[in-house]
Formats: sequence, structure tokens, C-alpha cells
Amino acid sequence: MRLKHVSLVLGKEMLNTIRDRRTLVIMIVVPLLLMPLIVLGPSLLRVSMEESRQSEAQEIAVINANSAPGLLQLVETNEGLEIVDVDDPTTALSGGEIAAILVVPEGFETNINNEEMPEPIEIRFDLSSETSQTAQGKLEGLLAQYRQRVVDQRISDRGISPEILNPFSSSSVNVAPPERVSGFFLGLMLPLFLILWAAIGGAQTAIDVTAGEKERQTLESMLVTP
Repeated sequence: MRLKHVSLVLGKEMLNTIRDRRTLVIMIVVPLLLMPLIVLGPSLLRVSMEESRQSEAQEIAVINANSAPGLLQLVETNEGLEIVDVDDPTTALSGGEIAAILVVPEGFETNINNEEMPEPIEIRFDLSSETSQTAQGKLEGLLAQYRQRVVDQRISDRGISPEILNPFSSSSVNVAPPERVSGFFLGLMLPLFLILWAAIGGAQTAIDVTAGEKERQTLESMLVTP
């Protein structure tokens, strides 16, 4: 007998849930709009901010710039970095006035030309600043280019083709059809949708049992019903 009563109440609440347009919107439409924002929104926002920082030119200071004119020229031709003159680079970096400091050791390029190992170049940056991290990444990329340029020049001076250091190339090709790619992303997001639908759907039904009955002025009669 009790199961019959439970089924009657369940059927009545499910019917009210289906009839209530507001509940259907919150249960179905809101998760469809909210879940992509929760899953993709932060990633897209971070990518957009990173692209914006990459397109901007960060100001840096160079110490002992005369010791590496070739490297300095490479930095100056890079549109993502701008060399500025400051009285105290360390204080300027701490205060956020510049994004990074490139410290070139004395006699750096002279040692390179003599094929001697120079003292290491130092990149000073602020790990707590994303702008400074971007500048550090750009400087690392420029130093890699300069290092490759020096290696190519030394090999060319010995009459060897620089291509000897790059014996082959590689590429990645996606062989999955668009349907499988769509299914892959759907498989990643569908469990999240189901969890959110279950939580929001059950919450709306529970709210309708209490607040909904009160709004319809049927709470008192339901409470006194055996």
C-alpha cells in the first residue's frame, strides 16, 4: 500500500516537473549553456590572454650589451621585446617597470668567436608576473636561435653543410574522421553533463516539492493529507 502511495506522489511530482517550463529550462537549457562555459571558458580565456601577451612587446634591460653585439641585434629585431635603459634594472624588475633582465657576461662574443666556452648568460625574471614569464620565454627562444646560428657558422667555417645536424624531418597526421573526433570530445563532456543534469534536476524537483507547493498554496493541504 505504501509503494502505491509513493508511486502516486512520484508520478504527481514528475508531472509537475514536466509541466513547469521554468524547471525544464533550469534542468536542460542551463546545463547546456553552463557546462561549455565551465569546461571551455577558462581555457579559452587563458589562451586569449596568452596570445595577447605574446603579441605585445615586453620591455627588458640588457646588462653588458657591448659584450654581445650579435645577440643584441637579434633581440632588437624581435618585435616581441623592447630594450630600455634604466638606472637600476634590479629595482625596475622588482617594481614591474620592466619584464626581464638579460645579463651578458664580459667578453661573451669574443669567447664565442674564439670557440671558447663563455660564462653562462643569465635571464632574470619575476615568476609571480605572467608578463615577466612571457618575456623570459621569448628570451629563451632568442638564445636558442643565437645558439643555432653559432653552431651553423662553425660548421660552415669547416666546410660542412649545417644540414648534417638535421638528418630527417617529421610530421604528425590525424587519420581520425571528424565523426570520431566529435565523439571523442562528446565522450569527455557527456559524463559532466549527466552529473550536472542529475544534480540540478533533482534539486529543482526537491525545491518544487517544498517551495513550489507553498507558491501554489497547496502545502498545507498536502501536509494534512494522510
